[in-house]
Amino acid sequence: MENTRILIVEDEPDVLQFIRQGLEEHGFTVDFAYDGECGKKLALSRNYDLIVLDLDHPAAQRARAVPHPPRTRAGIQSAHADGAGHAG
Repeated sequence: MENTRILIVEDEPDVLQFIRQGLEEHGFTVDFAYDGECGKKLALSRNYDLIVLDLDHPAAQRARAVPHPPRTRAGIQSAHADGAGHAG
């Protein structure tokens, strides 16, 4: 996965670290942001193959109304489940 660059926008440090570590172990280059403004700046300043955005992140609501940055091939919006298995 050399030269594959991924941006993660996630405000939960433990979740971000888990995703980041797994991706880096598989050879991906990972950038990250804890807030939407920083994520937006990164997304518009670099070429990303994939952007992972937490659905519960405040920036997710605004991001749905904005098209993907022109140089980004794909985007994933992630959700979480509570202890009962309900998606949040």
